[in-house]
Amino acid sequence: MAGNTVVCKPSEMTSVTSWMLCDIFREAGIPPGVVNMVFGTGPKAGEALVKHPDVALISFTGSTLTGQRIYRLAADHYKKLSLEMGGKNAAIIFDDANLDMCIPATVKSAFLNQGEVCLCTSRLFVQKGIYDSFVRAFVHETRQLKVGPPLKNDTTVGALISADHLSKVQRFVDDALASGASVLTGYPEDRLELPSEYKNGYFMLPTVIVGVEDSAVCMKEEIFGPVVCIVPFSDENEVVERANDVKYGLCASVWSTDVGRVHRVANELQVDVSIMFRLSVAFALIVCRRWAQFGATAGWSAASICPLEALSSRAWEGKVPGIPTNSTPKSKLSASNIKCQIYDFLSCKNNRWSNFFAR
Repeated sequence: MAGNTVVCKPSEMTSVTSWMLCDIFREAGIPPGVVNMVFGTGPKAGEALVKHPDVALISFTGSTLTGQRIYRLAADHYKKLSLEMGGKNAAIIFDDANLDMCIPATVKSAFLNQGEVCLCTSRLFVQKGIYDSFVRAFVHETRQLKVGPPLKNDTTVGALISADHLSKVQRFVDDALASGASVLTGYPEDRLELPSEYKNGYFMLPTVIVGVEDSAVCMKEEIFGPVVCIVPFSDENEVVERANDVKYGLCASVWSTDVGRVHRVANELQVDVSIMFRLSVAFALIVCRRWAQFGATAGWSAASICPLEALSSRAWEGKVPGIPTNSTPKSKLSASNIKCQIYDFLSCKNNRWSNFFAR
């Protein structure tokens, strides 16, 4: 973005925080006119920006339907596009995985920011030999999460963005239950305890679903809330086929101590970003290789591997993690110069979770 001015159109659901961000920009000394915030709804303000002939490049994060609309509108002017339209991200856990590391990490990747992150894990494929023990440990870890006001130090799961979205997320769970699935913890099985002043907030307990078919809506569509499905699998070929059987292609993770296996599986997953984990040290294998139907942001190919321990919380203690300043533009990426943009999400301070990688 160096040298470019920016016009931002935030969601109408986040106008207040976007307005506050403008004050931060001003306090930081950013000159007027460099970052410009336009408030309004998508059909009015957003569409006007997309169609304007002076807007040459559009970056959009949001729903698939809106992204498709932007794609069609931008075609008339041959505008450059970056569309990130969600994900249905899988974690594949083989029976030789290090569960002491895997379970806390997958819990955090599932319920980070109450699941309202496009990179959150929402499908867990666990090999049959460890399925029962994994589920018990995962449910136990999930029940330790504290739902409540985000400004309290002991809170790990805050409120969803709106009443409508809360209802939408709950409908996914209701539909799964009606189809024969079971909820082991969370909505609607457990009671949510909140301070009286937050009783009417849009809070939802982290929810774990089992006994669900791959064809179920909650296994196919992005929920964007604190809901995860755990299903068993038998072998490598089976799980790759099942993990790829969605229209999204954003990211996935593979857990095993077998280096050959994690490389094979990562290369077969039809996603924009693959992360592999082995032994007691996490290694991040980033494979960005294709356009997916939804989720992928570019069509370039690159790969890199480095230990996550080199990027632990000590490297950014007292600072908020973000995109590295030395990250390489996508147009210049190659297998030799891609920057690993991974953060160690196992050692965050004070139970405050940060995105475990920035793209």
